[in-house]
Amino acid sequence: MENFENLWDSKVKHLAYACIDSDVMKLFGRMEKAENENEKEKIREDAKAVVGKYKDSLAMYKISSMCWMVEHDLADGREWKARFPVFSIYNVLCSESYWNDVFKGDFESEEAKRLLALRDGLKELLDTKEVEEISEVQTSEVVPEQKVL
Repeated sequence: MENFENLWDSKVKHLAYACIDSDVMKLFGRMEKAENENEKEKIREDAKAVVGKYKDSLAMYKISSMCWMVEHDLADGREWKARFPVFSIYNVLCSESYWNDVFKGDFESEEAKRLLALRDGLKELLDTKEVEEISEVQTSEVVPEQKVL
């Protein structure tokens, strides 16, 4: 069985990036930086053509955030923490109400197929064992021993 980081790097990260349209992400970035309502309205107009192609453009933003969190947690040696955003996205993609409300039960679109593939990859990722378990030495470094008077 592959470990979390290897599976993320070799498979799941690519499935996640396949769900993200860079043009949509640029619009989200522009919206965050907009300074006034006129700028926001122009961005909303620009967004209609790009975002309208998707049933769930917000999922791209959430998946992108998941990727950022996982990459940073793994870089800092916090695999245990990297599992939380993965679990969050996985739960949504397993929700029957998500598929009924957003996709109206349509699993045939390319967008849905990519999200389903990501869901399966996230499940595989969550099923991996953690690389290291907290040892007694690590615990004593975090919580110093208290002296009894």
